[in-house]
Amino acid sequence: RIVNAGAAPALTMVPPSSAQTMVPPSSVQVMIPPSSAQTMIPPSSAHGQPTPSSLVSLAVLVPNEGIARVIGKAGAGLKQIRESSGAKVRVQQDAGVDPNAPRRVDLAGPAFANVAQAVAGVLRQISPEPTDAAVLIPAKLAGTVIGKGGANLRTVQETFNVRLSVEREPMCNPESGEEERMLFVFG
Repeated sequence: RIVNAGAAPALTMVPPSSAQTMVPPSSVQVMIPPSSAQTMIPPSSAHGQPTPSSLVSLAVLVPNEGIARVIGKAGAGLKQIRESSGAKVRVQQDAGVDPNAPRRVDLAGPAFANVAQAVAGVLRQISPEPTDAAVLIPAKLAGTVIGKGGANLRTVQETFNVRLSVEREPMCNPESGEEERMLFVFG
């Protein structure tokens, strides 16, 4: 099942210890698991650039009717997202066999903060109002997102008054071959 991706007015990084006390009403916050705090800045190559294997990457499924707003006139929307987030942004060329299928927007950056900001940029381009979203996360990070016994999901749901659902079955990224899991955000 695919849901329409939606927008968030702002994106704020919040350490888990302060998440319950800091909830601005007009923003979406991204929880950073304590175990990933030390690994947010990945190792660099000899030239100071992140190596391809050290990039943090996610994908957002954008409704086909909203992809033009994300790309923008002559690519201006993508350029704005790239410049504001510092992340690489790439739109899959076509939706495949079904022209109405959602389009995949791949986002990669040197740190989680870059990718989170790029996700927010994509969602703002689609719609200025918060709506449901579908985000593809690497299957190897699903356990971190969910947390022990679902603790991380519950915390985010209670703090931000949203519903989260992670698909049990992984899907394969058609380009990289890596397994991914779909994370649905409702509200």
